[in-house]
Amino acid sequence: MGDSGVVHLKFVKLNVKKPAVTPIRKPLYQFLEKKYNKEVANEYSQKLADISENRKSLVDIQERSQGGYIGCINHAANMTYINAHFPISSGSGMHRVPLNFPWYDSFSKKSVKYELNNVHFEIANTLYNAAVIESQLAEKEQRKTTQSKKTALAHLGRAAGLFQYILEECNPKIVQTMPLDLSTSALKGLSNVMIAQGNQIWFELAKEHNKQVETLKLLANKVLSGYENAYKALQEIESTAPELFSHVQFSYFFWKLTTYYYAGKQEMEVDANMDTPKYGLALDYFEGALGCVGALQQLKCTPEEENAYQSYYADIYYDLKPTASKKNDVWKQKVGQNLPELTNIDRFAPTDMKNWKDEAKVVDEFSKLFPIHIMETKQNYEESKNEKISKGVRMAREHRDFIQSKLTEMGLPGSLMNNDKTTESGFPKEVYDNIKEIHNKGGYNNIKELSETLFQLSQGTKDGIAEIRQLLNEEKSIDDGYRMQYGPRWTTKPSGECARGYVQHLQDLEGKLKTSSQTDQKTSNVIRECAPIWKSLSTSPVELILPSASPTANSEKSAYANELNEKYNNMKKLFDREDTIIGRLKNINDDVEKLFLAQPDQCKNIAAQRLASYDKAIKELERLSVEEDNLLQQIQPLNNQYQQSMDNSELSKKKTKNYIRYH
Repeated sequence: MGDSGVVHLKFVKLNVKKPAVTPIRKPLYQFLEKKYNKEVANEYSQKLADISENRKSLVDIQERSQGGYIGCINHAANMTYINAHFPISSGSGMHRVPLNFPWYDSFSKKSVKYELNNVHFEIANTLYNAAVIESQLAEKEQRKTTQSKKTALAHLGRAAGLFQYILEECNPKIVQTMPLDLSTSALKGLSNVMIAQGNQIWFELAKEHNKQVETLKLLANKVLSGYENAYKALQEIESTAPELFSHVQFSYFFWKLTTYYYAGKQEMEVDANMDTPKYGLALDYFEGALGCVGALQQLKCTPEEENAYQSYYADIYYDLKPTASKKNDVWKQKVGQNLPELTNIDRFAPTDMKNWKDEAKVVDEFSKLFPIHIMETKQNYEESKNEKISKGVRMAREHRDFIQSKLTEMGLPGSLMNNDKTTESGFPKEVYDNIKEIHNKGGYNNIKELSETLFQLSQGTKDGIAEIRQLLNEEKSIDDGYRMQYGPRWTTKPSGECARGYVQHLQDLEGKLKTSSQTDQKTSNVIRECAPIWKSLSTSPVELILPSASPTANSEKSAYANELNEKYNNMKKLFDREDTIIGRLKNINDDVEKLFLAQPDQCKNIAAQRLASYDKAIKELERLSVEEDNLLQQIQPLNNQYQQSMDNSELSKKKTKNYIRYH
C-alpha cells in the first residue's frame, strides 16, 4: 500500500439466513372465517396463498441480486400488512392466530432453528436477508471506477440502515429468545462494518485523486472508528462467527496502521527539523504503525491481507531512516502509548431505512379488514367491562343479602303487615281509610290536577316515541353507510332487522297510548260531572272517629308503625334504584365497534370514556350500599320501639272492644 498505490481490500462476505417452511395461508384463512365469514375468507384465500408461496421462495433466495433484495422487501412489507389486520403477535388465547415463523441462525454451525409466534421476528429475519444481499452487491462491485464505487456506497448505506432498523424498530417488539445473528452485538457489529467499508471507499477515492495527507489521515481514522466499534461489539460472539470476527480483527489493526502512518507523514510534512517536538510526535506515530504490523503478523491472514500490510514496511523504514543515527533504539520501544486522539471526519453515513416499504412492489391487500388495533382495543374493552360489571353486581348482591338477613331477624316486613286492620274507633277501616286517603290527597282539586297531569304525561310519551323513531332512523342510516363502505366485511345484522322488535313494540305502545288517552278523557268527564260528591268526600273524616278507650297507647303504636313503615319503604326504594343500575349495566347495547371504526385514531380514548361510565355506575352502587347501612342503623332502634308499643297496646285493644260492645 503506502504511497505506491491503492490496494482494494475485499469486503466481508455475509451469508443469508434460511427459513423453514411454515403454512401461512391455513391459520389466517381460518381466522377470517371465524372473525368475519366464509365469504370474506374465500375472497382473501388466493392472496394468502400467494404470500405463502413467496415465503417458500425465500428458502432458495437468489443471492447477490437485486431481485433477491426486492423479494425480501416485498415479503417483509406483506407481513407488516398482515400484522395490521391479523392478531399474530398480539392477543391471547382463542383471539390469537396460531402461526409460528421458523428461521435458522446463520452464525450457528449446527443450523439451530428458532420458531417464534411473532410477525416482527419474521420481518426482522427477512430484512436481515435484504441487508445481507445489499452487502453482497457492494462486495460484488470491483470498485475500479468512480461509478462502481458510488454503486457500492449506495448498497452499503442501505445495508447499514437496515441493520440499524432491525435493531431499533424490530427487536424491541420481540421478547422471546432470538438467534445470535439478530442479537444486539451482531447487529451493531454488522452495521459498523458496513459504515467502515463505506468510509473505506471514500479513502480509496481520496487516494486516487491525490488528496492531501491530512485528508487521508482523517478518512483512515473514520474507517478505523467503524471497525473499532464492530470489533468491540463482535467480541461477545467471537466463537460463533469466527470468519466475520477474523475479518473485523484484521481490518481493525490494518486501518489503525494506516491511520498512524498518515498521521506521522503529516507531521513530517509540517516540520522537517528532527529536533522539534512535532518530529518526536511523528516518531511516536511511526512506532504505533510498526506495533500494528506486529499485531497483524500474529493473525491468520490471507495472502492478499498479508501483502497489504507488508507493503507498508518499505515506506515506514524509508521515513524513519533519517532518525536512525539519533534514535537507534526506536525499534525496541513499546509502541502506541499515550498517542493523541485523532479527529474524525464526517463522510459516510447509513441510509435512513424507516421507509423501506416504499421500495416494495406490493400494496396492502387487506386494507378493507378491521385494523388489528381496533380488534385488540375492543377485546380489551369487553374484558375490562365484563370484569367491572361482575365485580359491581357481586358486591351489590352480597350487600343486599346482608341487609335482608338483618331485616328478617327484626321480623320485617311481617310485623308491619300484621298490624291491626281496624281503627281505634271500631269504624270499618276500609271506608275510613278510603275517605281519609281522599282527604290526605287534596280531595277534588287534587284529583282534577292529577287528571290534567295524566294528559300531559300522555303527550310527553307521544313526544318520546317520536324521538325514539328518529334515533332508530339515524342509526339505520349510519349502519347502511358502513355496510356500503365495508361490504360483506360488515358482519353485524342490518339495523332494520335488529330494530324490528323495537318498532313493533313502539307501534303497540302507540295503540295502548291512544286507548289510555281516551280513558283519561272519560275519567276527566266523570270527575267534572261528580264534582259535588268528590267535594263532600274531601272533607275531614274526623267526625267518623268514635272515642277511644286508650288514645295514647294506640297513637304511640301508630306513630312508630308509620315511621317504621316509611323507613322500610325507603329501603325498598334503595333496592329498586340498585336494581335499576344493575339492569342498566347488564343490558346496555354497547356496540363500540362502530364507534371505533368511525374514529380509529380515538378508539382507546373512546374505550376509556365508556369504561369510566361503568366505573361511575359502580361508584353509585357503592354509595347506595352506604345509604342502606345508614338506613338500617335507623330501622333497628325504631323497630325495638315499635315492638314495645305493640306489647303496651294489648290491654288498650281489649278495653276498646268492650267499649264498642256496650256502646
